[in-house]
Amino acid sequence: MDLFVYMDLNSDQKSRVRRTASPRKVHFCVPGTTFDAAADVFLKSGIVLGNPPPDWFARHHTLQWVQLDSAGFGEYVDSDPSGDDARERPVISNLPGFFAETVAETCLAGILALKRGIDHCVRLKERRHWRGSAIRPELGTLTGSRVVLFAFGSINRRLADLLEPFNCRVSPFGQDWIPDDLDRALAVADVVVCNAPHTPRTAGVFDRDRLGRLPRTAIFVNAGRGTLLDEAELARRLREGRLAGAVIDVTAVEPLPTTHPFWDCPNLILTQHSAGGTADETDRKLEFFETNLARYDRGVPVNGIINSSRGY
Repeated sequence: MDLFVYMDLNSDQKSRVRRTASPRKVHFCVPGTTFDAAADVFLKSGIVLGNPPPDWFARHHTLQWVQLDSAGFGEYVDSDPSGDDARERPVISNLPGFFAETVAETCLAGILALKRGIDHCVRLKERRHWRGSAIRPELGTLTGSRVVLFAFGSINRRLADLLEPFNCRVSPFGQDWIPDDLDRALAVADVVVCNAPHTPRTAGVFDRDRLGRLPRTAIFVNAGRGTLLDEAELARRLREGRLAGAVIDVTAVEPLPTTHPFWDCPNLILTQHSAGGTADETDRKLEFFETNLARYDRGVPVNGIINSSRGY
C-alpha cells in the first residue's frame, strides 16, 4: 500500500518518511499541485499524510487512512468514517492538542503587547518618533483581569494555566455554553479569547450584538476560526475607539485580501495564522505520524480520529 505525502518537506524529512514507511513506496507532492498532476500516484496510495484538497477524496474509492497535518478538519467532515457507508470512507485523523502550547503563548503575547503598548512602541520606532512619558498613562496590566475563554479545549486550557500567575478571573465556556451566560460574562470582560472550532453552533457567534456587549476597554482575541467573527464590525469598533484592541490569528479568507480593513486597523495585531508555528513544527508532525503509522500497522486505532458530529 503506497503512501502519498502532501506536505512541503526538505530532503532530510523526505528520507525520514521513506524510512518510516518502508517497505511502502512513498510519493511526495508539493501543496498546490493540481489533481490532474497528482492523480496517478494519489489514486494508487492507500494512506495520505497531509491536507490535500477535500474534493480529491471523492475520486479515491480505496483510500484507507488520512493523517492530516492540522488540528482543524472542518473541510474534511464529509469524509468522516461514520454512518451507513463507513466501510467505504477513509479513517481521518488530525493533530489533537498539537498546537496548544504555541497558540496559547501567542494569545498571551498579543494580550500583553496590547496591554503594555508594545505594538504602539514598534510603530513609533518605525517612524523614529519619541513620545516618552506621554505613553505611560495609556498602558494597562493583565493582572487581575476578567478573562472570558470561549471554548475550553487544549489551547484555552493551556492559556488558563499561563494566566494563573496574573491572578486573572477566568470564565471558561466549553461545548455546552449557554448564550445568556456568555452575554453576561462579555459585558464585564477585560479580555475575550476565542479558540473555538467552526461548527453550526459557533459560526458567527461573535456578531455585531455580542461585540457590542464588550466594554470599550476590552481586548478581543481570535485564534479559532475566522468564520466565528463579524470582522467588519470588529474593525469598525476598533476604528471608533469602542474596543481597546484585538489579536487576530485567523480570518475568514486567507490569505487576507489587501483591501481588508484589518490591514490598517488601529490597535490590531495580525499574526497571519502563524500562532501554532515553531522551527521544529514539521519534524514534530512527522513524529506524530510515525507513532500513528506504527499503531496502524499493528491494527490498533490511530490517535486523533475525527468526529464530524462534534466538529472538533
